[in-house]
Amino acid sequence: MAAGTPNSSSKLGREKWHPAGLPFAWVDAGEPTTVEKRRMVSGVRSWDYSLQLLHRKWLLPRETLAQIREATMLADFFWRMFFSRRLLKSVGGSKQQALLKAEALVFFEHGWCGCAEIWEDLCNLICQRNPGVVAIAIDVPGFFRSPFVDDREIADRFYTGEGMNWTLEEVLKVGLGFESEELGGKPQVTVAHSMRAAAQLGKKAETLTRKDRGFLLLAPALVSEDLVRSRLYQFLGLASLGEMSALVRKFEDNVLARQVVERLVSGASEAVKEKHRRVFENTSKRTIGATITALSKQDRPWKGQEVKIGDTNTKALLGIEDRLVGVDQTEALLLKLGFRPSQIKRFQGDHYFFSVDTSDRDSLGNLQQVINRDLVVEEIETLLTQAGWKKSLEPYLYT
Repeated sequence: MAAGTPNSSSKLGREKWHPAGLPFAWVDAGEPTTVEKRRMVSGVRSWDYSLQLLHRKWLLPRETLAQIREATMLADFFWRMFFSRRLLKSVGGSKQQALLKAEALVFFEHGWCGCAEIWEDLCNLICQRNPGVVAIAIDVPGFFRSPFVDDREIADRFYTGEGMNWTLEEVLKVGLGFESEELGGKPQVTVAHSMRAAAQLGKKAETLTRKDRGFLLLAPALVSEDLVRSRLYQFLGLASLGEMSALVRKFEDNVLARQVVERLVSGASEAVKEKHRRVFENTSKRTIGATITALSKQDRPWKGQEVKIGDTNTKALLGIEDRLVGVDQTEALLLKLGFRPSQIKRFQGDHYFFSVDTSDRDSLGNLQQVINRDLVVEEIETLLTQAGWKKSLEPYLYT
């Protein structure tokens, strides 16, 4: 099957498949999340979306879905949106109008074997504290509710950081309009974890250097250097890259994946652990294996880019007990890449130092993770401010 490439000049283009109707009318077509149905979060409301959902609601015709599938190889794409109740009330309850009125946007991208739900608490908290901010969490291409059409036929490039960057640009930013005239000028921060955090550094220079954009990298898995890469091999129980060729088969045979997933999330809250297990059970094992293999083989995603990271709105947060990436090696590499010391911060905890879930009593009992979560929200707010966000409570005080 033919497919687009990360460097293809033939893009879908908003005019070819942007959902029908008024700009962003699709936002009102979301389905309430489980948390929303139970009214479990004070001050925040949340809805789920997918391309298939928009199709069922007559906002994406069948031929349009076929175009998306051919270009991106995605059978579907899932995202979740969070709105402050005060923001919604200020526009009469319309999610469409709330999105257009929003002062800023924050996007959340999970790492390997994660899903949108791992960000639940951070998304709720950022919207509780900042009524003018809308949060969007996604299922990264290939994982859980954003599956590929047939991952045995697609090219390996779709598993790489560059390939995923391109796919997300096509679907989320171009197709759904988050870089359109109505929203593109709003301050935006992308919060990414692990493999997706590393991939942010492979984005186009004109994206990384935009003054109205910020990037918060949580435990970035920068395994392109031998010293850091060796930790990944050790973590997977492998001796060298030569054994990686058999890794995908081991994942497909279900021999290795579960134990790696359990090791990866060992420091996460119980609720987040359970979400990773669910993702593992509902994601193609070839995608799971091929993604981590591509991560280990890739060259520096930022190779050849003339970007002065020290002059961008970028920050990296590391867990001092992170067994996967290693805090000392990763910090040394970040400094080598041009990060300023002020752009790197260490946290108590491991690869999931930010992991908290309000539905998990054991997690809430871990005071350090709660502290970390609140500090991460402060870092997001700082990056939003650097990107031009001017926090304003006045329009929401009496709603």
